[in-house]
Amino acid sequence: MKIQIDDGGGCMTAGIRRIARMAIVFTALVTTGMIPVSTDSGQAPPVAVFHDNERPAGALEGEVRVLRLVAQKAMWHPYGPEESGLSLPTFAEVGEDPTIPAPYLVAELGQTVEVTIENTFDSTLVVYGLGERRSAPLEPWLVAPGATDTRRFVADAEGTFYYFARLGGEVVTPNRALQLIRTSEVFTTGAFTVQGPEMSEPIDEVMVMGVFQNPPLEYEVLTINGRPWPYTKRMHYAQGDTVRWRVINATTRGHPMHLHGFFFNVEALGDFDETEHFWPSQEPREVTVDLSREETMAIRWVAERPGGWVFHCHISFHVGENHKPLDQMVDDQARFESNMLGAPHHDPAHHVEQGMGGLMMALTIDPAPDWEPASGPWRPMRLVLESDSVPAPDGARPDFVAPYRRLFSPILEEPGTTVSPDSVQFPGSLLVFREGEPTSLWVVNRTNEATQIHWHGLEIESLFDGVVGVGGYEGMPTPPILPGDSFEVRYTAPRPGSYMYHTHMSDLRQQSAGMYGPIVVTPADTEWDPQTDHVFLTGLSPHARGLHVNGGRGELEPLSWTAGEAHRLRFMNIPLANTARYRLLQRPNGRVFFWRAAAKDGAELPPHRALRERAETIVRVGETRDVIVTLPPGEYALELLNGAGIHQATVPIVVTPPGG
Repeated sequence: MKIQIDDGGGCMTAGIRRIARMAIVFTALVTTGMIPVSTDSGQAPPVAVFHDNERPAGALEGEVRVLRLVAQKAMWHPYGPEESGLSLPTFAEVGEDPTIPAPYLVAELGQTVEVTIENTFDSTLVVYGLGERRSAPLEPWLVAPGATDTRRFVADAEGTFYYFARLGGEVVTPNRALQLIRTSEVFTTGAFTVQGPEMSEPIDEVMVMGVFQNPPLEYEVLTINGRPWPYTKRMHYAQGDTVRWRVINATTRGHPMHLHGFFFNVEALGDFDETEHFWPSQEPREVTVDLSREETMAIRWVAERPGGWVFHCHISFHVGENHKPLDQMVDDQARFESNMLGAPHHDPAHHVEQGMGGLMMALTIDPAPDWEPASGPWRPMRLVLESDSVPAPDGARPDFVAPYRRLFSPILEEPGTTVSPDSVQFPGSLLVFREGEPTSLWVVNRTNEATQIHWHGLEIESLFDGVVGVGGYEGMPTPPILPGDSFEVRYTAPRPGSYMYHTHMSDLRQQSAGMYGPIVVTPADTEWDPQTDHVFLTGLSPHARGLHVNGGRGELEPLSWTAGEAHRLRFMNIPLANTARYRLLQRPNGRVFFWRAAAKDGAELPPHRALRERAETIVRVGETRDVIVTLPPGEYALELLNGAGIHQATVPIVVTPPGG
């Protein structure tokens, strides 16, 4: 079976990608020592200790930060010490156990740092990331086989960085080094933060993302600080806390990182070499940031609402279930097929722990003594979840495209009407909330399996956020919505904006089969006007390949506008993995027009970001972007392309003069 998957850039079939991945990673394993070329005595390597960057490594000797490391093999047990493990090259502080990730280096801006590395391998170690960044070129550091070497440098650039190493002695750029080792040696990666006047506040968490791929079985394990969910650290805060995280993407792919329930401010973005700090008045305000490969970010948010929450990559393949011990893993293709059809393979009441994995963290916010849930009266709404077809016959191979694929359909039941099983639609109904209006939305599950709905980007109470196994409060967890049952969601919108909703259970099957829809929150004194306010929701279909916009592909029904009117275009992207690219062209010459950026993830942009720009935008998985456009008379085309630039759909727009 061939599957079209776009991880934010390219697009290739799984069969081709498997061959390429196996060749690259197998070469890397031999080169880096994971298939070792070492001279050890046959003794079992030590077991690596997980750590969450909670304390700086090394010690202060006078004014100098001193770190002494040993490069050695260690056993990695991602699913616990009782389960099978793998031998990996790691770093350890002298006299201590090796750690995954590598020891956490912290320095003050302008401080001298001294690092000593003992190389126990019989291959030259090439170390990246330890050196000056502003004052001199950041050069790789070569440590000969069996040798011990020391490097001194000044921490001359403030920001979030990282260091890593590879074996073999070949000197290439850091980007190329990560590509050469693919992801097989990412566990030698260590966080390196330099504190200064721009970012002097204490850091609550430092998260280093990594991924290990095993070519013989073709599975991968995605990790934060060396562990996949549900083995990652559980964070704990008090209501009202200001929280600061540093996130390091030490992998060779992008990850749209999404925080449930809260907006966060991006204080800085960076990479291996440098960090860009934003002025407080210019900090982007997001709920999802696509953290590009090898990129870092510093974010700040306020724990305003109590309960359980999650922070995770929004590519469904990166948070999928894969909890078997390493020696019992099935390959990613087989795991994908088992999840596409049939009932979930876990207890729905514990979906997040049993049905998800990979790049995810969970946190609990304790309520303040005077906290109480919001009260009504509530405007009533009703969303019915329907499905149509039956599961595949025995022996049929699952696919994104199949006549027997079940369609999941969330349908808004208007007052005085009844949703019937034959009224399924794709995608789900648009939900319109009003700023400041308390609303009660009953979600009725008429499908044949358990589910729960996440309200992506909404600042909603934890109980209603839709994360079964984490959401809710002590003694009142978020339940699954079982077949034939219902669940009341209470929500009062604090701000207008563009948002989405989607299943948060069995995502690969339910979401790819239509269990998602758009949300518009209007200002308190404004009615939503579909004549000038347009939703373009990008997602997948169970019956046709590629991205769809509002359920369609190819040439769609034209829109008729009047010249001089301002139109708001709300772009929302909620497939499993694919990037959406929108552009507005004039016909017949094909020139790109102009529009004004208006909002990101439901938050209105400040004036310095709400700029007139070429009418082209990229919407990553889990993001929404709003633009405002006013067109003169003529014919136009709004085009949707995927992350690889391949055309998916066109919405014609005919603009006529006023009164014409």
